Amino acid sequence: MKEVTKLLIREFKIKELGYDFLGYSLQKGDIYTFHHLIIPARFGGKEVKWNGAVLCGKTAHPYLHVIENKDYEMFCYLTSEMIDMNIKGQLDIENLRRIHDLLETFEKHYSGSRTSKGKVLIKEEYTKRAKLWKIKRIKRTYIIVLGIDVKDALNKENVKKKLTRSQTCIKIGSDNYDW
Repeated sequence: MKEVTKLLIREFKIKELGYDFLGYSLQKGDIYTFHHLIIPARFGGKEVKWNGAVLCGKTAHPYLHVIENKDYEMFCYLTSEMIDMNIKGQLDIENLRRIHDLLETFEKHYSGSRTSKGKVLIKEEYTKRAKLWKIKRIKRTYIIVLGIDVKDALNKENVKKKLTRSQTCIKIGSDNYDW
């Protein structure tokens, strides 16, 4: 695995979260791969952090390229969401929900379609993504950080600006809580 891929996996906490930039979980025998976001490899795109996303090599990555070949506009929407997460420096639930909706739209539109060689266009494993109800924001948990009730503090714009992400994100047990 290339160093930039390892860096992205670490910085975006891919292993801890259990899903990639498209919401796919790594399955047994699969590997994480680097996907060029802005400048494709065929046009000399470098494998650098700002130009990349981490995808599961046997599901998300090939599926994204199926979408690219079949519906380029949909591919651009998906890429835009991944670029947004790359800029934010985190896998964001709102982006993942939009990605999920886009993928479901593609699947409804191309359900039952076949390639020019007669193979199924959307393989069954392409439709198995992380459940979004598992990727959710806490709404009713109260956490005291620096003497501030975070739930209430985040509703007030003046306090929200003063708190950094590291002050408002914590890890409890095996679940990640994203504000």
